[in-house]
Amino acid sequence: MRRPVSLGTAVVVVFLFLSSCGYIGPVLPPSLHIPVAIKNLTVQEVGTKLTYQFTLPGETSDGVFIRRFDSIDLRIGPDVKPFDLDTWAAGATRQQIPLPEPRKKKKGDSEEPDQQIASSIAASSLAGKRVVVAVRTAVRGERFSQWSNIVRIKVVEPLLPPVVKPDSDPKGVRLTWPAQRSGLKYRVLRQGPKESRAVEVAVVDKPEFVDAGAAYGTLYHYTVIALDTDDDANAQSEPSEAVSITPEDKFAPSVPSGLTALATPNSIELSWSRSPEPDTKGYAIYRSVDGGPFQRVAGLLALPTYSDKDVQQGKKYRYEVSAIDEHNNKSDRSAAVEVTF
Repeated sequence: MRRPVSLGTAVVVVFLFLSSCGYIGPVLPPSLHIPVAIKNLTVQEVGTKLTYQFTLPGETSDGVFIRRFDSIDLRIGPDVKPFDLDTWAAGATRQQIPLPEPRKKKKGDSEEPDQQIASSIAASSLAGKRVVVAVRTAVRGERFSQWSNIVRIKVVEPLLPPVVKPDSDPKGVRLTWPAQRSGLKYRVLRQGPKESRAVEVAVVDKPEFVDAGAAYGTLYHYTVIALDTDDDANAQSEPSEAVSITPEDKFAPSVPSGLTALATPNSIELSWSRSPEPDTKGYAIYRSVDGGPFQRVAGLLALPTYSDKDVQQGKKYRYEVSAIDEHNNKSDRSAAVEVTF
């Protein structure tokens, strides 16, 4: 005869059963497996190609980790007005994008980096056209994400790498190159002895650049990139061949100005304006007596003044002055001044 189970025993059995099964949470719906839309698509014309770059999403729209992609759908089509995304997609050309290797770990598990896609396509057939570029992804068959950010770009005639000529300049280094067409800008990059790579030093709108930050006697390497950003264009040339130069100071200071001569009871006092060049070392004075040849008097003068005490009553004196820099480059002489003692 089976004995009846007491209420207390039943409670214990139920408790043990629930404890062995763990916590029973809400039932989650199955994932739709639709990737998050790409938001950082960039497109640029570089030389004869259109280059593109974007980051693949790491999760689906409902937070499920994406290990691998079944499809990457990047399309290029005309930028028609009014623009309709579905109509554009139907007529746009799909590009073949190689799929990356499956991801091994979720982000956070040793921080596997985001998957970057960067490549290019030929742009020659698109020259002169305005196009729209967008991309989407799928992880299971045709379950595509929404389209990425829309990129509009005007494709222009390819820009050629500038042919750069470097030379020393009174201010540092002068770079020149032939102009290709009007409206272009140029990015100038420089690598100095303490830099591991070239860095941008200027963007100019003429085919020339003077690098006033360059020091004489120091080796520099320069590259220049032509840019076209007018009217929705986003084009640049390939970098020019790097050119190297160690600039030399072969430039004389400015000709001194404002030379004056004043006769006093015992001397003729000269003064002039200081030369503006920071490497000016001093000045040389030249004197002519009663129409004779000019001859240098005194030594190198550090200050823009001179007191000529070697003078005689009744004689006519003419003076000229030139500036000399730290590398002994000498300026032309100033206009002469005349005084009778």
